[in-house]
Amino acid sequence: QGTPSVCESDILYVAMVRGDADIEGSAELAPPEVRGSLVALQQLAITFGIMVSFWIDFGTNHIGGTGDSQSEASWRLSLALQLVPALILGVGILFMPFSPRWLVNQGRDDEALAVLSRARRQPPDSDVVQIEFLCVVSAIVMTFAAHRTFLGRSKPSISSSRRPLR
Repeated sequence: QGTPSVCESDILYVAMVRGDADIEGSAELAPPEVRGSLVALQQLAITFGIMVSFWIDFGTNHIGGTGDSQSEASWRLSLALQLVPALILGVGILFMPFSPRWLVNQGRDDEALAVLSRARRQPPDSDVVQIEFLCVVSAIVMTFAAHRTFLGRSKPSISSSRRPLR
């Protein structure tokens, strides 16, 4: 619930120029001071999930024998066990609010303020919510300006990204 120390619009601009503008996608509603940790935790969870998937496959591989005598249960059980987390995430996503960045991009500023207010547990007119809202707006403005500057280039080179915006 801390105050954002700086706007991330400059970071977003650099990421957009490099071609990986979704740098904050997974932790957008998190307070700015913990976003990096959440992105690292997400990567750890992905890697752990791959490991668990491997061991589930390994553990169910010999159900009913091997080769032609292998039972269909070996792959069905493996698939069913690996679908459980996917279903949990699929249901959980229904309860996630819209992204404030997406809402602002769609012209739904009041809804973006309400989402930020709920996420920060502060009133919409609080300094924390207002600063973060302005950071989101400035990031979108800089993204549009960058797109205009680099019109015709899908991924500008690093040397061309050093030009000032006009």
